[in-house]
Amino acid sequence: MARLRRFAPAIFLFLIPLIPLWRAVFLGEAIGPFNQIRQMAPWNGPAPDQPWDVLQADGVLQFYGWRDLVFRAWGQGEVPFWNPYQLCGTPLLANSQSGGLYPPHILAGLFHLPTALAMTLLAWLHLSWAGLGCYVLARSVGATRNGAAVAGACFSLSAFMLAWTALPSVISTCAWIPWVLSCVYSMFRRQTGRSFAGLAVSTAMMLMAGHLQFAAYGLMAAILILLLLTFSLKRPVIIPGAAVGALLLGACLAMPQLLPVFSYSRFSHRQNVPDEQGYQAYIASALKPFELPVLLNSKALGDPNVFADHGGTRLLVSSYWPPLIKRGANYAESALGPSLIVIFLLALVPYRRIGFKKLGPMLALALLSLLFALGTPLNRVFFFLLPGWSSTGSPARIGVLFVLGLSVVAGLGVRPNLSLRRSRLCWAAGLCLLGVIASEYAPLLAKSLIQEDLSPYFSNQRPALIAFIAVVSIVAFQILGRKVRWLVMPLSAIAVLAAQIGPCFVRTGKPLEQVVQESGRIAAVNERWDLLQAAPALLPPNTATILRLHDVAGYDSLLHRDTVALLHEIDGQDPAPQANGNMMFIKPSADLGRLSEAGVDEIWSMTPITALGTPFGQDRGYFRYRLATRGRAYTENGPAPIIHEGFGRLDIKAPGPGELTVKERNMEGWSARIDGKRASIPPGRWIRLALGRGGHSIELRYQAPGFVLGLWVAVLALAALLITSIQWKSLSWKRDSVQ
Repeated sequence: MARLRRFAPAIFLFLIPLIPLWRAVFLGEAIGPFNQIRQMAPWNGPAPDQPWDVLQADGVLQFYGWRDLVFRAWGQGEVPFWNPYQLCGTPLLANSQSGGLYPPHILAGLFHLPTALAMTLLAWLHLSWAGLGCYVLARSVGATRNGAAVAGACFSLSAFMLAWTALPSVISTCAWIPWVLSCVYSMFRRQTGRSFAGLAVSTAMMLMAGHLQFAAYGLMAAILILLLLTFSLKRPVIIPGAAVGALLLGACLAMPQLLPVFSYSRFSHRQNVPDEQGYQAYIASALKPFELPVLLNSKALGDPNVFADHGGTRLLVSSYWPPLIKRGANYAESALGPSLIVIFLLALVPYRRIGFKKLGPMLALALLSLLFALGTPLNRVFFFLLPGWSSTGSPARIGVLFVLGLSVVAGLGVRPNLSLRRSRLCWAAGLCLLGVIASEYAPLLAKSLIQEDLSPYFSNQRPALIAFIAVVSIVAFQILGRKVRWLVMPLSAIAVLAAQIGPCFVRTGKPLEQVVQESGRIAAVNERWDLLQAAPALLPPNTATILRLHDVAGYDSLLHRDTVALLHEIDGQDPAPQANGNMMFIKPSADLGRLSEAGVDEIWSMTPITALGTPFGQDRGYFRYRLATRGRAYTENGPAPIIHEGFGRLDIKAPGPGELTVKERNMEGWSARIDGKRASIPPGRWIRLALGRGGHSIELRYQAPGFVLGLWVAVLALAALLITSIQWKSLSWKRDSVQ
C-alpha cells in the first residue's frame, strides 16, 4: 500500500486520459472525424451526427495518412523520405509534422502496430506524459504531491490539449514542454548530470515530435525561465551556461529531422518577406476581445460538437459562433480557457507565503504568453526579426504556455488543512461565478457585436452545475485532505473531471474503407472547400494516401513552389481554394493535355466531362474517365514498368535506347543507377535518364538533403552529451568526497 500511495499521482495521471479517449481505447475507433470525411465521395456515407470542424478534419486529411506512411516505412526497414501518393511525389521526412524520426513513431512501425491503434496509444501516452511533466514542474515550484497531480490533470485534460488531440504533432510536441521547463528548474536546484542530460533529451524529443511552431514556444519558455531563475537565484554563471549548452545539444540531436526541413523550406510556396500587410493578416487571427469569455469557460462561445438550433430546426453549422465574425476562427485556436478548477485554485494560492522566487517565473510565463496570444505589439519582434516566423499559424497558439503556467500555479492552491481566510474563499467562489455569468451572457455580447441574434448558437452547458461540483469537491478536499487521506485522490479526480467535462471531447470514427483499386495516377476534380460546412468534395485532399492511390493533387503546409506552379499551369488558375492556401486542387478548368503530360491516366469528376466521351465507371455517384497517357514511366520504345516502389525508392525496367521519363517530381535528393552504375539526373520538373541499347534495370533513390549531415551532427552531440554527463557525475563525486 505504501508503494501504491507513492505512485498514486503517476497512476492517476496515466489513467485519466482514458476519459476523453474512451471510444478510441475501448471501441477500437481511430482518432479523427472520419465520419465527416466519409460523407464525401467516393464513400458517400451518411451525414454525421456532429457539425463540421475544418481544423479537426486535418486529423484525417493530413495526419492519419502521414502516420500511416511513417509506420509502414519503418515496418519495412525504410526511412520515410518520400510520399509517392500525393502531388506527383512529395517529401515526407522534410515535412516536419510527419514526425518521421520521432522515436515513438519508429517503435510503432517496428512493432507493426495498426495505424489506428498506434495513434490511439500515442495520444494516450502523450496526454499522460504531458500531465506527468506538469506534475514534475509543479513539484519543482513547490506544490504538494496531490496539488501537483491536480495541476497535471488540469493541463493534460485542458481544452487546449484535447482540442488538438486529433492533430497529433501538436500534443506530441506540447507534451515535452513541461519536461523541458522542469529540467531547467532542476539544473538550478540540483545541478546534476541527470538534469543536464534530461534537458538535452527533452529538447530533442520536443523538436522531433513534429510541430516546430509549438517547439519554438517551448524553447522561448525555457529561455524565459532560464533568465528569470538566473536573476532571482543568483547561481554561478556556469549553471545557466550549462543549461544553454543542454538546449543546444538537444537541438543538435534533432538535426537529422531539422536539417531536411530547413533545406526543403527554401522552396516553400509560403516563403515570403515580412511586411506590414502580412503582419496585419497574422495578428488578425489572434485572440479577440469578444473571445475573452473563454478564459473563464472554454465553451462560453458555443460548443463545436453541437449543432446550432433555431426554433427546433437543426442548422448545418455548429453552435460555436466566432467564425461568423472572425475569418478562420476555430475552437482549438482559441482554447485558452483554464478550467473552473484552475480559476478556483488560483484564488487559494498563498502567494506571499510562497514568494516570487518560486511563483514569479510561472506567472510571468502565463502573462507574457497571454499578451502574445492577444496580438499585442510584442508579436512584431518575432514576426519581423525571427526567420520563418511570418509563415507560422495563429499567435493565439502560444496560449498553451498560458494554460501550462496557470495549471502549475493552481497546483499550489491544493494544500490540506491550509488556513483560509473567508475573503479568499469568497474571491475563489466569485471567480467561478464569473465563469458562469460569462457563459450565460455571452449571447448578449455576440448580439451587440454583430447586431444579430445568435441564441441558436448556444447550447445548454449547465456551467453552474459544473462550477458547483468543482467547488464543493475542492472545499471538501481542503477540509478532509489530511484527516482522511484515502479521499485525497478521489476528490481530486472528481474536481478535475467535473470542471473539465465540458471540453472533454476527442472525435473518433472507423477508418476510411478502400473503395477502389488503382495502379496509375488519378486526378479528382474539385473546386471549393468550406470553413463552416462540409464541401461536396470528391476524394478530399490527401485521402489518396490513405487509400494508396497516386494523386496529382494534395494538401501540405510545406509545398514545393515548383509543384504549385505545375498545378497552376494545369488548372489555368490558382489551384488552391479560397478557404485554404495549402490545398492543391484539380479544378474543372484543368487542361486535359497537361494532365496527360503529368502521367494522369484516370480522371474522377462529380459532373460529366463531355470531352472524354463515355465514362467507364459511374457506380458510386461520380464519373470515372480514362485519359490517354504514356503513364508514370516510359521511353520512346514503350512503357517502363515500375517493379518496386517504396518511400524514396523506385525500381524500373526499361528498354533502350532512348530517354527514360519518370513522372515523379524531380527534387534535390534524387540519385540514379542504371544497371548498377551511377547516372546523373539533369535538372527539370520530371526525372529523365538517357539509356543505351538493350534492357536496363534502373534504381532511383531519394534521400532528404541534410539527412546525412544531420546524422553526423547528432552522433557527435550524443557523444558530447554522454561525456559531459559522465564527467559531471565524476566532478560531483569528487566534491562529495572532499566534503
